[in-house]
Amino acid sequence: MMNPRTRCCMVLVGCLMFFTGILLAAVGGVILFHTELMDGYLTPLVKLLQAGGGTGSDVWSIYHMTSVSFLATGVFVSIVGIWGCMISWCPSKNILVGHMVVTSILAFLHLTMAGLIITMDIEADYKETLRSNLVNYYEGENSSSEYSRAWNNAFAQLADQGYFLFPHQLHCCGAESAEDFQIAVVWDRPSYGENQTALVPATCCILSDENYVTMSSVNCTTKTTSENSYFDQPCWIKIEEYFWYYGILMCACASGSVVIESLSICVFILACMEITKEEQRMRTRKRKSSITPYMEGFYSPGKFPISS
Repeated sequence: MMNPRTRCCMVLVGCLMFFTGILLAAVGGVILFHTELMDGYLTPLVKLLQAGGGTGSDVWSIYHMTSVSFLATGVFVSIVGIWGCMISWCPSKNILVGHMVVTSILAFLHLTMAGLIITMDIEADYKETLRSNLVNYYEGENSSSEYSRAWNNAFAQLADQGYFLFPHQLHCCGAESAEDFQIAVVWDRPSYGENQTALVPATCCILSDENYVTMSSVNCTTKTTSENSYFDQPCWIKIEEYFWYYGILMCACASGSVVIESLSICVFILACMEITKEEQRMRTRKRKSSITPYMEGFYSPGKFPISS
């Protein structure tokens, strides 16, 4: 019989794996399916990265694949956790070894995901892509172009409410810097009299309403300062923070999953050792019982006297 404490540990670890799987699937599902909950930021960012191609689109592809992997492995981890609880009631060494192999594969996958995110050079991958997109696609604050709207959305979001899974707004201006607007190809810069051409779009200004209409300073676009605009806050830094926010979240979940999976492997190794010891005891008893004992009194001095 297996030690009751070991059996309880198996059930506990199985439950932990089940809830860990639910958490992983939830994180992957939110990032993958519920982008509209993130205040409209993820979709514009994807459009910015994918516009015109470039390596920036690969950044999103990696995050997209990672979120799909989190969703898939989360469901699988939950199933493995339930499987572990069921094994505790009728343990078998072969089944325990199979469970450990599957758990080891999951731990390796989660370590690979975390390593992929940590070692990814986000700045090198998308910084130049963002700048190229702004220069070639941005048409102005009043444009109906999806890329222009995406940029304006990144520049001028007003709401500052954030939740654990949803980061705060960007509030930025330009890709690498506000000077990117000076070489923008299709942006028709508004003019305000002689020598009064806009340096930045109105959406780079600190706005006082949600319709991107009322600027906190009427001369913000021509006399841009850090007090009336976000001109000193390039978007690539804010977007880098955005990606790292979710990257750290996924890494933390993956690392926690690896800890739980490693604990599960240790408990199942202990269970295998106990089963092996019990099998050895049973073999020893069987071997002893199979030996035919000498009949009592088969030979004793005097029973068969030696004749002289």
